[in-house]
Parts: sequence; C-alpha cells; structure tokens
Amino acid sequence: SALPIGDAVARAGKLPSITDLAELTRRVFGHDNFRPGQDTLILNALSGHKSLGLMPTGGGKSLCFQVPALLGSGTTIVVVPIKALGRDHCAELESAGFTGRVVNIDSDMPASLRDQVFARRIARGEMRFVFVSPERFQTERFRAVVQRLYHHGSLRMFVVDEVHCMSEWGHDFRPSYLALPGTLRELADDVPVLG
Repeated sequence: SALPIGDAVARAGKLPSITDLAELTRRVFGHDNFRPGQDTLILNALSGHKSLGLMPTGGGKSLCFQVPALLGSGTTIVVVPIKALGRDHCAELESAGFTGRVVNIDSDMPASLRDQVFARRIARGEMRFVFVSPERFQTERFRAVVQRLYHHGSLRMFVVDEVHCMSEWGHDFRPSYLALPGTLRELADDVPVLG
C-alpha cells in the first residue's frame, strides 16, 4: 500500500519546513519531535548535500536517512556492517508501511533470490531501501545494479551506517569500508551520501 507521501517536495523544488518534517515523522514513525542535529542532517540530505552526522548509539541516525527517502523517489542504498542491523532497519521500515519495498541482502539470503529476483527488482527501482554489507557493495554484480539505478535516475542516496567503520583505526577496520569512498565517487559522484 502506498504511503500518504509522494514526490511533492521534489516537484515543488523547495525544502519542507521543520514543522512539516516533524509532522511527517510523527505520522509515519511515531516520533513527536527531532533530537538535536536530526533536522539539519535531514535538510542537508534533502538538499542533495553529502553529510556526516556524529550521534551516539540510539541517537536517531536512521531517521536522518529514512525521512529524506520518503520525500523523494528512487532507491536509497544503505551500507551496514552487520546482518542484524540491516534486518532491524528492514523490520522498522516494514512496520512503517514499506512492506515489500525494503530488502536486506546478506549471505543468509539464497543466492538465486539475491542474484535474480532482487537484482531485477532493485534495478527496476521497485525497492525503496536496500541494505547491504560493504563487501557485497564491492562485488561487480551489485555495482552493476547500482549503475543501472543511477543511469535510470532511480538512485536516491547512499547511506553509510556506522560510518566510523571507515576508519583504519580500532577493531572495526574492514578493507571494504575503506574502498567505499572511491567506489561511490566512481559509480555516482553526484548522488547524496549520508554517513
């Protein structure tokens, strides 16, 4: 079922007010107000700017990419470091009305489903949110899907969840995270990135 939100903001070519964003957030996600910094990140994403948001665990970072994705067409690709996080995001979005339009692609998904059904549905722009590991993002097959989305004008934004994993320091270092900036520039340099 369709949500009562469309591409009115994109068609109008202007940013919504904080009041309108707060009302949307209340209606769809049940939050009464924004936490510090959320409104700025949301407006930056809606403006098409690349943004970095540093918030504590539980600080509401997810809302900062969910709300802009609601207000524009296309697919938002979210890079997540662990399967459980992608699954949690999907469950939250499905409970908000996105059933059948979100997917967490991980190694537990049968290859035939991942490579055939979802690759086609993603490439056709049928999925609003795609959650994927940084390792899967670096595969040629997934990158080809991203390029098709981009060339059809259906790529809304990239999100790097747990962006601190891009650092070489600490126990969270993963080479695939370090390759992300170059990959994002190569695939779609003008698409907004939120991290």
